[in-house]
Amino acid sequence: MIISEAKPLAELHEALAPFGKLFLVGCAACATACKAGGEDELFRFQEWLAGEGKETTGSVVIDEACHLMRAARDLRQHAAAVAAADALVVLACGSGVQSISANTDKRVVGALNSLFLAMCAALASMRRCARCAATASSMKPPVSAR
Repeated sequence: MIISEAKPLAELHEALAPFGKLFLVGCAACATACKAGGEDELFRFQEWLAGEGKETTGSVVIDEACHLMRAARDLRQHAAAVAAADALVVLACGSGVQSISANTDKRVVGALNSLFLAMCAALASMRRCARCAATASSMKPPVSAR
């Protein structure tokens, strides 16, 4: 699971300044579990955008935004709303942003910061994986490099 958090609103205000109409994309997997990019967060983000004078042409929460084929399918199902937008705002990890970007010619803006890869026994006990927690000097080279 990729742990993510919302970018600061000041940073998003600047990144979205050139765009008046936005289509929102959330992720029902990791970003929802982190409470950063699910339905509730998309709704709150849409309210913030309205306060900023932005129009939302539509939104979708994709089962896994990083899944290229699901992203393509879900964006096709919202083709008119995507076409009406100046840009797409993605509330997902960097992989989700790349997946959406690969499926549109529109400008894509990531609204979350990916923090780290986590192992989860339960949502309340997320911790960094062994690779992410290791320092560069303590990592062993791959077997093929020894």
